[in-house]
This record gives sequence, structure tokens and C-alpha cells, in this order.
Amino acid sequence: SWVRCCTLESGELFAVWYHTPQGHSLMTAQGRPGETWQIVSRDFLGELEKKRDMGLGLALDPSGNPWVAFVKVNAGTLKGILKLMFPTIPRSPKNIDYEDTTSSVGASCDITVDSSGRGHLAFFRTNNMSLRNRRWSLEAGRSGLSVINADIGISEGISLLEGDGGEVAAFFRSASGNLYRKIYSNDIWSPPVLLDAGANTGGFATSLRDSHGKTYVFYSGGTEGGARLLTDRTGEWKIHVVDPDSVLGSRCAATLSGDAVLVSYWDAFSKAVKMLRVGNTPPATPYGPGPADGSELAAAPDVLSWNACSDDENDGVTYSIYVSDARWKLEFLEEDVRIVSGETVLSADLPVLLRDSSPVFWRVVAIDSYGSSCEGPIWSY
Repeated sequence: SWVRCCTLESGELFAVWYHTPQGHSLMTAQGRPGETWQIVSRDFLGELEKKRDMGLGLALDPSGNPWVAFVKVNAGTLKGILKLMFPTIPRSPKNIDYEDTTSSVGASCDITVDSSGRGHLAFFRTNNMSLRNRRWSLEAGRSGLSVINADIGISEGISLLEGDGGEVAAFFRSASGNLYRKIYSNDIWSPPVLLDAGANTGGFATSLRDSHGKTYVFYSGGTEGGARLLTDRTGEWKIHVVDPDSVLGSRCAATLSGDAVLVSYWDAFSKAVKMLRVGNTPPATPYGPGPADGSELAAAPDVLSWNACSDDENDGVTYSIYVSDARWKLEFLEEDVRIVSGETVLSADLPVLLRDSSPVFWRVVAIDSYGSSCEGPIWSY
């Protein structure tokens, strides 16, 4: 059933998965596509009553070693318990075998390891319907069991994401289906921030950051909103309904591909696996030329002007301006006719050499702060 996979520094893939629908065992393996894989570990879990009782998280620490967090059955109470495993792999013969027996643990656990090598484990605690966070390091062992969301109540779905300053963001769903975020910093969880409300069905997906530091959260809005994407780059969160006719049947997998994000997920409506490619959205097309396009003027204008271009993701926008008496140079955006390069201005002085030329052609290119651009039409007077 559930599976996670990552790429090791050696270039090999490392995979961890539940071996049967009831989660009787957890297995890890590593190898390369098309080759025979080596089974690294097997861990008998006991029989979990339902698939929803499973939880599985995988993360790489700064040394490139995989950490696995998962749910197994307590042989005494027959309830789910959280276990952390540091699998024995050929190049790193260490092994951690840690179990948290103080809580009855259900599905939805996740793990992230910060730049200092300290791991954060988040898990759903069923005996008091809250999400908890346990910190762990290889040198010092476990520390500090903290409550993530006791002030909200029962939750489903948890995804952890490390920030630039070592802080950890937790994304999770409440019983009503609302999507929340909390930040863990200086050993304290911040108050919850509501990111999306009113979606009462469907599952939680995953979160990640792209190469520019933009955060993506994939989740299901259920029949009210389909599969959704929540983005943030500047502190302003924006909801995109990327597949309105879909509901995530379980967690999805997401990865980076250059500046784009690839996400695959199981759609419970169509009973099929779907894939999305999400990239940075360019600014709007430049408009509002001054002088107006096609104008007949008695004298050359002193300046060329245009209106500010909006950006769907609230990125900063700059402009490059090309001016020439040869239209073909604007079609190919020749460097020798660019008079403004990536500035925030909304006007530019007409070059002296073009004041006696007629006609004059000019073009504006809008560029957001992450490199996506939109070329405007060629204007003339």
C-alpha cells in the first residue's frame, strides 16, 4: 500500500513500503531502476486493523542517510505506536530502533531533518485526538514531546517542511476539513494560521519548496473543491483548484524538476493516477502604451510609457524595453536595441538617435522576480 522513495548521494534509490494491505510488515530496499534491488530491512508490524491506521514518513539527513518513521502495532495493547528507524545500509551501518509507546498513534505521521541533523517527528495521537511533535538527534537521542494542535482538535494529515532558518512548518487538516499551518521555532509552536476552510472531505497530500524558496502544499478539497494547490512565496497564500473533478484518494508524491514541481496522485473519483506539472506563473502581458500604438505624432515623444503588469503570484515585476526603427530587431529581441534591462520603471527616455526616425517600433518584456517573463506586442508610432 503506502510507499516512499528518495535518492541517495550514491545515485541509488531508497524505498520503504508496507508489504500487505493490513501493514503486516515494513520493508526497505535500495538499488537502481532496471537492476535487482537489495532488501535492506524487514520489520514485522503486527496486523493493523485498517489501512487508515498506517502512517509512513521518509527524510534524508544532511549526511544523506534515510530516516523512516512509521506506525506499528503494540503487541500488548494492540494499538498503533510510532517507530523511528534508521535503516542499516551498506555505507552507513548505524541503526536506530526507537518506539514511542506513550501514545496511541494513528495514521498521518511525517518526518523532516533540519540542517543541524535534528529530526522532527509529527504524528496523530488518537487517545486525545491531537497531533504531537517529537524531536530526535543521533547524538542526543529523543527530546521534548510537544503538542502541535491541541487547540484545534482532531486532525488528519500532517506534512512537515523545514524553513530557511531551521524552523519547521507543520501543515495539517482539522476535523472540519480546514487546512492549517503552524511554525515550530525556538522550541515553541506558533498559533495556528487558517489557510483554507470549508472542505469537508478528501485527504491531505504533501508539501515542498522549490529552488526559489516558494512553498507548495497539495491537498484535497473534496467534492467542494477537488485537488488543490496552495502556494506561498511572499507570505501571501494563494489557492489554485488544479483538478476540480478529482479527490485525492491518499497522499501524493511530489518532486522538483528544475524550476517546476511534478506531483502524482491517486484520484478516488476516476480510479486513476494523475500527474500535474506546476511551474512559476509569468506576469500579465504588458499593455497601455504611451504613445498609443499606431499613433501619428507631430513630434517625437520624450518618453515611452506603459501600465504596470500584475502577477498572479504577487511576485515582483521588472521590465526590459526594446526600441528600434527596424521591426525585425524587436521580433528577435536583439540586445543592441534594449534601452532598459530589468528595472521597475514604467517609462523610458526615447534614445536621441531615434528622435528623427519614423516609424519607431518598441516592445516591453515583463519579468517576475523568479525569471518568468511575458513579451508584450510590438507597438509603433
